[in-house]
Amino acid sequence: MAADGGRVGTARARAVLVVVFLGLFVDSLLYSIAVPVLPAYSRRFDASALEVGVLFAAYAMGLLVASPAAGRISDRAGRRVPMVAGSLGIAAATVLFALGDTYWLLLVARTVQGAAAAVVWTAGVALIADAFPDAKRGPAMGTAMASMSVGLIAGPPLGGLLSARSGEAAPFLVAAVFAGLNVLLQLTVVPSGDARIAPERQRRPVLRHRDGLVAFAAVAAAAGALSFVEPTLSLYLGDRFHAGGGLIGILFGAATVVHAGTSIGVGYLDRRVGFRVLAGAGLTGTGGVLAGLVLPGSTGAVAVVLCAFAVTMTFALVPALPEMGRLVERIGAGYGAAYALFNTAYAVGMLVGPLGGGLGLTYAGTPVVYAVAGGLVATAGLLILAVDAARRVIPAPETPQPSGSATSTDQTGAIHAHS
Repeated sequence: MAADGGRVGTARARAVLVVVFLGLFVDSLLYSIAVPVLPAYSRRFDASALEVGVLFAAYAMGLLVASPAAGRISDRAGRRVPMVAGSLGIAAATVLFALGDTYWLLLVARTVQGAAAAVVWTAGVALIADAFPDAKRGPAMGTAMASMSVGLIAGPPLGGLLSARSGEAAPFLVAAVFAGLNVLLQLTVVPSGDARIAPERQRRPVLRHRDGLVAFAAVAAAAGALSFVEPTLSLYLGDRFHAGGGLIGILFGAATVVHAGTSIGVGYLDRRVGFRVLAGAGLTGTGGVLAGLVLPGSTGAVAVVLCAFAVTMTFALVPALPEMGRLVERIGAGYGAAYALFNTAYAVGMLVGPLGGGLGLTYAGTPVVYAVAGGLVATAGLLILAVDAARRVIPAPETPQPSGSATSTDQTGAIHAHS
């Protein structure tokens, strides 16, 4: 790769993007493949709505606990070892889920998957940041986020069809095969000596910067909305419309197709519109759509509203990745630390969403709970838009570039040396 900070068109950059795309795809596949079999698990273990929410939140707990360490390891040891170790952990969690015959074993498997995903996401997204300059990082990050959508697209219908034909363990055994193949690809493509960050740069806190706080809040709110919908809407569709795993999978699959297409387009808008405007407008729209998601009287109408939800949520999530990359370059921190922060924010949302949804449904009806959740998300969006308006009136002072800090080219220098 040329020493100009990387070009999307080079063979090396394409290889990096492909291997990260597949790594994030496998994690998302395993996460979403359980969605259509939730009603069956709920009946099998006599689990309440709150217990189903806890099962989804266990992934977030693993992600939350492991993300800070994943960022430090990625910046110190390079990207290859963490990515491979994390993918092996995902494969192990998949097998454990397939063999799980108690609620508590499934809870352990979900927690292990979350911890392993923290490592794969942090190292993988940091690897993209190493390989692409800021001007091309937005589209590259959008493509990487689209991989999550592809996994979410494939997971529900695949889980529904395989569980209906071959039993509840079948979807997870298939996912384990994908995870094993992904490990082999990473061993082949990801370099062993890439992107180690100097110790003084590893200690520069991203979250103390105002832009870091805004990005953290946007990601947490969007992830909370998404993780709130996944378990609660599945149960709602089963109860109200008697929808089976196959139909639930198709509805979620349609929404994630829309999300995948929107992700790449939003990546291109990032530099033209600005992160705070995109995230604030996206969250405000997400809150409004969320409040009306359970009002339609047919599954077809629910599918339309769910697709609108997928579009608005994308505007908050996708631009946060390049925004954190730009913040890293201003303060001289490591990319691993920045994207560990993204994972941590996502984990906070994933933890609050299903737990809040399960708890809310224990005491109130579904339309009320969705209206409250939508109001909270919309409020977060309006606050971010207010912050952006204040910044335009009173611009923040420029953050001084620390001596010896890394620019985009500096950060990518290590990966060029091993190209």
